[in-house]
Amino acid sequence: MKHVDEVTARLQREGFDVLGYHGRLSARRRKESQERFMAGELEFMVATNAFGMGIDKADIRFVIHYDLPGSLESYYQEAGRAGRDGEPARCVLLYDSRDRRTQLFLLSGRYPSEKELRKVYAVLVELLSGGGLVSFRQLQDAAAPVAKTKTRVVLQRLKETGIVKEDQPGHYSLARPRVNQQQLVELALEWKHRAERDREKLDRMEVYARSALCRWRVLRDYFSEQGAEERCGVCDNCRKGLAETAEKPVMTEKTVTERTEAAAEGTAPETVVFNAGDRVSLPRYGEGAVEQVDGDSVVVRFPGGRSRKFKSEFAQPVSPSRPTQKR
Repeated sequence: MKHVDEVTARLQREGFDVLGYHGRLSARRRKESQERFMAGELEFMVATNAFGMGIDKADIRFVIHYDLPGSLESYYQEAGRAGRDGEPARCVLLYDSRDRRTQLFLLSGRYPSEKELRKVYAVLVELLSGGGLVSFRQLQDAAAPVAKTKTRVVLQRLKETGIVKEDQPGHYSLARPRVNQQQLVELALEWKHRAERDREKLDRMEVYARSALCRWRVLRDYFSEQGAEERCGVCDNCRKGLAETAEKPVMTEKTVTERTEAAAEGTAPETVVFNAGDRVSLPRYGEGAVEQVDGDSVVVRFPGGRSRKFKSEFAQPVSPSRPTQKR
């Protein structure tokens, strides 16, 4: 929201007809901004990702991401709002490595901890001990210092599991008077796993931003779409020739050393090279697929979608017929 206001003000000072859109603006201002944009009265709209929900304007010519999205799913959906009329459009990502800290901060506040879950549930039981209903405001006040957003997440999950009922809008009762404490532990563990998956998605988003491979190829490979081996020819990496170069075999540092020693000894060891898509094994991490070759390093994607960068000398080729077990 802060960046929306800053960028909007900067563009307005430069003379552009632009408005901002984020959740802290009044409903009237949000409606005005959206209606003027849909009517074609604005040159630009500076907005949080909430603005994209329900927006279907066919002639959007560009989408610029000022901040790094939290996942490739989000980026793909948001960038896909440009050029729906079939005419050329541009999608630009302004990447700054410091954006990762912002996303990590947002992730840290997304899911309640086990302690916060137990606190909200215990307060709910106490407030309902005399029967009747409890309002969200009553629950929030009694569960302090648990954040309001996390209290809502806890209530929603307890509703989904049939522990709590929302008898009236914003008013709750217990559907089950007694809950196995182990079930609360398991609910909290689900959030922990979700947080880990969200962090892996952020890692994949950052790999995309830093990749020298064809952007379209990286996206299609991530979503397991057919034709992922083909380059688009129009993204920045393709136009600059980086995509083609990144896919060429690169001699590893280990191979250079071996060849130097071999030259002195009069022998010729087998050259080890890696290409995007090769299966390799790394100590401690096990087997994965080479996603990008970057000089004497490789970016390897492991099962589950997490990618890591290693010196090529630590990677060992894996024969398709002899899979490597994780150590």
